[in-house]
Amino acid sequence: MALVGAVAVICEKILLERDGVTTLVRVVDVFTVPENASVDLSLWTQIRITADDDAKHSLDLELVRPDGERQRSAVFKDTVLAAASNYPNSPHRIATAQGKMLVARATPGLYAFEVLFDGNVIAKTYFVVNATQEPTQPASPNFDSSPLGDTVH
Repeated sequence: MALVGAVAVICEKILLERDGVTTLVRVVDVFTVPENASVDLSLWTQIRITADDDAKHSLDLELVRPDGERQRSAVFKDTVLAAASNYPNSPHRIATAQGKMLVARATPGLYAFEVLFDGNVIAKTYFVVNATQEPTQPASPNFDSSPLGDTVH
């Protein structure tokens, strides 16, 4: 078996078009939300291995929070990857995983999604959560009556 490549992308949403093409909408790496709110995002990942690999594999996604806390989700376990049927004569087997993710209690900081293939990190993508700043009220202008009319000071 030889890993050929892996990619992970965070976006707002993922469309599967009628012709089978996947469209990633609004690739995102910064979210600005109220502190401790949830961040709603989509994650798309694809891995490619050589066509001669007919072994069983596992794929996991792991969220790494700014404080180092990790949350792992299994995508598949003990699965033989399918041949790339959409690509005639392809020398690869391909696995694509995509879906909506909800990051609860999003505190400001740098987050990562790690893609683990058979327990090894093969791709990583980052995003930042910023806290919404409370709007400040602009100072009211002072008006002065004068023979020339209202003057702003």
